[in-house]
Amino acid sequence: MKPQQLLFSIAILFWLSIFSNEVKGITTGTPSITGAVDNTQNYPLQTANPDIDSENSSSSAISSGSIYKITSKASGKVLDVLNSELSDNANVCIWTDTDSDAQRWRLTSVSDNQFTLTNVASGKLLHIAGTTPANQLNIDQYKNTNDATVLWQIAENTDGTFSIKCESDSDFALSVAGTETIDGSNVELSESAGGDRESWIFEEQDAREAAPTPEIADKIFAAWKEKYYDARTGDEIIPDEGYWGVAEMMEIVIDAYEVTGNLKYATMFSEMYNQVLTKYGHDWMWNDFNDDITWMVLACVRAGIILNNQTYINKAKDQFDKMYERAIHANGSWLTWKMGVPGTNSCINGPSMVACCYLAQATNNNDYYTKAIKLYDWSKNNLLVTETGEVYDSYNSNGDGATNYWSSTYNQGTYLGASVMLYNYTKDPTYLKIADRIARYTEENMFRSSVMWYEEGPDLDGFKGILMRYARKYVVDCNRPNFIPWLQLNAKVAYNNRNSENIISTIWSKRAEETVEYRGFNASTAVSLMINCPYKTTTVKDAYSKIESEDFDYLKGVMVVQPTPDDETSNLGGIQNEYHTAYYNVDFGTTGAVAAEFRISSLVSGNHIEIRLGAPNGELIGTATTDNTGNWSTYTTITCPVENVKGLQNIYLVYKGTGYICNINNFKFIEAESPTSDTNGLIGQYFDGMNFETQLLERIDPNVNFNWEELYPAAEVPADYFSVRWTGKIEPLYSGEYTFYITSDNGRRVWINNELIIDKWLNDYDVTYSGKITLNAGERYDIKVEFFDDIGGANVVLEWESSQQQREVVPSSQLFLHAKNTVTSIPELIEQAEDDILVFPNPATSFIKIKPNNQQVIRTTIIDVKGQTIYSNNTKYDDQLTIDVANLPNGLYLISFVTKTNSRIVRKFIK
Repeated sequence: MKPQQLLFSIAILFWLSIFSNEVKGITTGTPSITGAVDNTQNYPLQTANPDIDSENSSSSAISSGSIYKITSKASGKVLDVLNSELSDNANVCIWTDTDSDAQRWRLTSVSDNQFTLTNVASGKLLHIAGTTPANQLNIDQYKNTNDATVLWQIAENTDGTFSIKCESDSDFALSVAGTETIDGSNVELSESAGGDRESWIFEEQDAREAAPTPEIADKIFAAWKEKYYDARTGDEIIPDEGYWGVAEMMEIVIDAYEVTGNLKYATMFSEMYNQVLTKYGHDWMWNDFNDDITWMVLACVRAGIILNNQTYINKAKDQFDKMYERAIHANGSWLTWKMGVPGTNSCINGPSMVACCYLAQATNNNDYYTKAIKLYDWSKNNLLVTETGEVYDSYNSNGDGATNYWSSTYNQGTYLGASVMLYNYTKDPTYLKIADRIARYTEENMFRSSVMWYEEGPDLDGFKGILMRYARKYVVDCNRPNFIPWLQLNAKVAYNNRNSENIISTIWSKRAEETVEYRGFNASTAVSLMINCPYKTTTVKDAYSKIESEDFDYLKGVMVVQPTPDDETSNLGGIQNEYHTAYYNVDFGTTGAVAAEFRISSLVSGNHIEIRLGAPNGELIGTATTDNTGNWSTYTTITCPVENVKGLQNIYLVYKGTGYICNINNFKFIEAESPTSDTNGLIGQYFDGMNFETQLLERIDPNVNFNWEELYPAAEVPADYFSVRWTGKIEPLYSGEYTFYITSDNGRRVWINNELIIDKWLNDYDVTYSGKITLNAGERYDIKVEFFDDIGGANVVLEWESSQQQREVVPSSQLFLHAKNTVTSIPELIEQAEDDILVFPNPATSFIKIKPNNQQVIRTTIIDVKGQTIYSNNTKYDDQLTIDVANLPNGLYLISFVTKTNSRIVRKFIK
């Protein structure tokens, strides 16, 4: 068939398939060939071979758009992309069924008995590695294409199996090479003889989410625990693993609790801790390796903070102080790696810096921060390349001043963690810049933005798990969603490379073999990966949408418990005095919040939820008071006013009171009404990447006049490789032609009145470009300015001039967020019976309850006797709402309701 004929036939089939599917109700799949359509040919499917496990096989028809596991009749192994590769030309083979997405294929009908087979993991098509079918021609995967190399005929055999034949020459069929039945045996074309090597069994599979997900993380942890921890005997903690490996695996257990709040991980850590004391004693100074002690200190101090356990904190402090005293060099700048051996390395200084930061938090003793900074400063000159983010392995290892220039993931990880934690403490942007460069170097230089493929050996087995812990901290604390896709790529491929026991090797880019007994430490890195890898692609939470209580970033003491009767989501429980949960990167926008509401249950009234910024002892912006709901399964909404807070914030909920304070299902903030008066400035949207790839921040900037040099526009934005878009209105003072000038390092574009007057999206610097446009005085015009920064310095300034005005920076006074004010409709004030909306108790002491009857309220506002709005809630509700008024002065108040019918109802209450 000529190309023109093929395209014409495809077009006819497209319209026929639409008509046919509308009439018959057939479900079609998404075509995988450009211009091709799903004709949804159905074929009877049977699993006739008694030697093949057909428990999950389907007896329905082969259906276009469905997903199938395809099993070789000859070997009982499944059609697989070797090592779950994602690239073009990756080899196709057979492998033991591990339920991997690399072993699942989506069938798509192109025309009558012509199909494509798309690998679910890679999204690429089953492909013959040549233009002409031939014996022993290799089979691989390839991107979407229009030629016959990805088209297959599927023919039913007499035994109910199927042949998968090359579309361009049906004499050739998909075949297992030779008689091999071992994992990885090649798949190729063979002249069809109808034998078992060319016979395949199709079993339909359900669609599912790819890694990472919380469910997958739990599954991989459970498989690892069953195989290694549950299999321990005697005084073993993890079979065949030594002290430092055990310490690292204990940290993974704490990671799991920090991410999930599941009590089973706290219980497991407690067991492991007691086993460590039994096996290794209460004093670990017998160990000459100072880094070994530090890894165990890290596990204990983190557990102490997260689980609110002073015993763990005391042990960590005692052992670290002893280690530090014996290991610190005479100059007080670095730590000895092993007692009796001259020199130092990153694997003692890096974790010690992190341990110091955690100990400072746990003990409220900032002397530990001082020690961390001293170690960090020495490292910057000797082990850390601040310009690139590379961390060298060791210094003076032979006592002669030599440096080992090798870099590893666990050293990159601890220095990344130390940089983030010292930035959090000092707010010195230098730490943040180094953190960005460490992360970028690890991804781009060490692994070329691909799946991590090396570090395997007795000690190296566990390195990548350490990196993942601090990668999560970097993403969350620094709001770096740009780092997430690479982490998720690793999680996806590693999960697809699990074996049938759900064990994943430390080489994530290689399928875990069925016949290899991997060490527990080796397999633990993927457990850390699945737990610590962010499940979402964004770090930002909308303050004005419901935030599930279990979506915390950090916690102290609390635990996640079962879903509530009125909500399928989980909730926080076990909450006691001074416990807290932290929710990072909560976006309050440019208008800000005026109130917060919580969905809670409690057996006690009068306990409190404090809302603080940035830390458990940070600025207090509001306090909600709990109600007694009668039982733990009955939930109510409580509300409290908050100080107007804007922008991106880290929110800590700190719990105060006696006994068990409350359970929390969700919470959100109430946005203030948009200002009715003019607001000067422009909306600035800041992105990672030089072409607006990932938005990191939105704020109001007074104008476009910045010189950041080599620092940051904001903590959320990296110092290099970012872009900004400013939008709003501009109002000239005079009529006539204006010349706009922009000087920047680097690229820039300017639109006025939707006209592109400057278009210099160039990677140059400190060059001034200009453009002209005629404007009328007093009119407001749309303005948009775009800018990107490469590496090094960053600055941008926008100026204007006219015949009546000297050249100057466009001032904030002539920039606006909105157009000029316009009159909007005002809700009708109507009289209604007092029982239409009930407000009680009245007079009130600590709270009021609102119960609308047979109507929905869309806005609730409290106004004092001076006419000032002191509370506003734009949440829609038709059930009971509770508002905390404990902090209001005594007096008379009006409470105004706007209903769904745009009516306004006013009630009085006395405090």
